[in-house]
Amino acid sequence: MIELDKAIGIEVYSTDFKGIGGRTKFNYSSFIVEEVIKDIRFVDDGYALYRLEKEGIDTQHVIDDIARKHNLRLKIFGLKDANAKTSQYAISTRKHGYKEIRSKHYSLKFLGYTNHITRSHILGNRFTITIKDCNANNIDEFERYVREKRIANFYGYQRFGLNPMTHLVGREIIKRNFKGAVELLIENSKGFDAVRLEYEKSRNPISALRRVPIRIRRLFVEAYKSYIFNRTLSAIIEQDDLKTREGDILFKNGELGIFDDGILAIPTAGYAFKTKRFADIIDAIMREEGVNHKDFYIKEMEEVSSQSNFRQAVLDCNEFAYKLEPLTLKFMLQRGGYATILLREVMKPDDPLAAGLA
Repeated sequence: MIELDKAIGIEVYSTDFKGIGGRTKFNYSSFIVEEVIKDIRFVDDGYALYRLEKEGIDTQHVIDDIARKHNLRLKIFGLKDANAKTSQYAISTRKHGYKEIRSKHYSLKFLGYTNHITRSHILGNRFTITIKDCNANNIDEFERYVREKRIANFYGYQRFGLNPMTHLVGREIIKRNFKGAVELLIENSKGFDAVRLEYEKSRNPISALRRVPIRIRRLFVEAYKSYIFNRTLSAIIEQDDLKTREGDILFKNGELGIFDDGILAIPTAGYAFKTKRFADIIDAIMREEGVNHKDFYIKEMEEVSSQSNFRQAVLDCNEFAYKLEPLTLKFMLQRGGYATILLREVMKPDDPLAAGLA
């Protein structure tokens, strides 16, 4: 297995499809992402809802730039890749008033006023992805895997970053090695000068970590949970145990429960963990990691504590279509699904970085 895949906990493929190779993200328009929203009602008096379109910059930098330059604070529902052409929704954190903004790498268009919306209003994302330098003769075979929902729902490369991988910082936080988490940030990554300055001043690693925006601090812990999930799903696939059983918790139409049919739900690490199925696999991985579920309640930094929850075992991919010359894939994924994971299965690249997946 490829070293980068193993580093983020992905140890297997979920299909025996022969990869087509190739690469994407050779320009912004080769990787187009459109967030899909549902059940929005516009009102006369409410919060300003926007469509944020961007390319060549990541979402967090856009949000920070708008807050700094235009005194407009926005809430978004997911981070979108810098090396792509993306469209997503953003809502103001205060009622009344709106601003439309256009800059070199992004634009903000006012859609109307609405009541405050949540992540549950996001259905997922539509993708239009072009792959070049590939051998797509057998792409119709891959469509069968998509239709049968046989592609594992791993967390993608973007979840982890590269230098350092965010889950390594999260691991140190969960192990209460706050000093180690600070050192990882200072030594291996840019953009954390505030952490370094605070630590040099106070020698208090928790105070230093709190100089990181809370959204990013939570991402460290969630990335570590994602790493454990990827290892868990890899083990389940190796044991050929993805089939649903009577009484299993399933996802159906975005809802979680016990249904006659649906997509298998796999529990994640976290405090208040109670699920029995797959518990032996998760516990074995966590013993190897030297952590337990209770460690995810972080008394010293409660704001980044994380409960156990569930994630779909396989990608819920719909509207799949393609055209050749050049190969262009179009599809929609459920909220939280990674297009790069679908591409990993179809391309099976020797180098995910060179292929444009990471």
